[in-house]
Amino acid sequence: MRIYHSTNTGLPVVLLFFVVSILSSCNQNKSASEITQTQESTPNKPTLKTVETSFSQKFKVDYLADDEVKISIEKPWEGSKDLYEYTLKSNAGKGEINYPVKSVVCLSSTHVEMLKELNMLDKIVAINSYEDIFDQEIKDDFKARGVKEVGKSKNVNIELLLDIKPDLILESTTGSGYDAYEALSKYNLPIVTFAAHKENFPLGRLEWIKFLSVFFQKEQEANAYFKTKEALYKHLLEKKQSTEKQPVIFAGYNWKETWYLPGGKSYMAEFIKDAGGKYIMADNTETGNVAIAHEQVIELLQQCDIWLHPGINIKSEEDLKALKIPESYFKNGLQVYNNNKKLNDLGKNDFWQSGFVHPELVLQDLSLIFQKDSQNDKKLIYYKKIL
Repeated sequence: MRIYHSTNTGLPVVLLFFVVSILSSCNQNKSASEITQTQESTPNKPTLKTVETSFSQKFKVDYLADDEVKISIEKPWEGSKDLYEYTLKSNAGKGEINYPVKSVVCLSSTHVEMLKELNMLDKIVAINSYEDIFDQEIKDDFKARGVKEVGKSKNVNIELLLDIKPDLILESTTGSGYDAYEALSKYNLPIVTFAAHKENFPLGRLEWIKFLSVFFQKEQEANAYFKTKEALYKHLLEKKQSTEKQPVIFAGYNWKETWYLPGGKSYMAEFIKDAGGKYIMADNTETGNVAIAHEQVIELLQQCDIWLHPGINIKSEEDLKALKIPESYFKNGLQVYNNNKKLNDLGKNDFWQSGFVHPELVLQDLSLIFQKDSQNDKKLIYYKKIL
């Protein structure tokens, strides 16, 4: 089995030292009960303890017996029923998940990234499409192992899935009508919804690595990974510069004559706040994207110091000018940054893949941008300056 290492993050030396300190502290400060649990636990006998979440508001895990776990997910998409429950058993019956999972199908690259951090890539037997994988090393390994492509959304190849007979199929369901969840359920395939994208806090989304870990009995690894990232995130929060005037941030793009901005209670709004910015839509109460009228955008942009995420295809000042936005929109000295610095040849954006499991690096990028120091631009990992 090939062991994968995290993406080259470009972390400052101080932050790297902080990681080592946290890991050392985690090992040295274990309580006697934690040490006893670690010694008594075996791969086939998890400690009877509910997985604890600090930021996620969507899932709960209960260990019912040595070989039985119940996972509950609260309203994973708009219009869904209030609660989805899954039972994991060593001798799974109809409607249950084999435990621990030996083979998994990932219908989103997000699942792949989390399993990479758990060192569980060898359990993946099929994905939706090779095109969606940013990491070439992972893609090459999948091809060498014969990992299948089963298609996307409603076009998923049910016959192939029935032939593969995986222990688990993961789908990030949205309720948009393109999901495969209901169709696969009718064939009694072991489909489980993955609702990390419904969390409104960056660390809440990352905490779904704990959710995934339960299926593979990798709770200890997931807890350690999350604890390290949480510590780094909080370390950056503590370092956040307190300035007399926070930069005012606009985030959003134009699509077919309509502007879309993250709601004031969205995870991106949380990122902006944590990085020291003042989001222009902070008073909005929506958690998803908000459609804004053209005239209102003019008013908002003229108040802002920095514009984030002008559109996935905006890679240069020339691309920005091609939008034909009147200069009168822009406040004097407006700076524009986009989160598409790491695109592969197929246009896949690593911000939505490795960035999903490295919220501390996204926060670091935003913190550097909000300092409005041009020397910081070369330190950015996922973002690039457009204007």
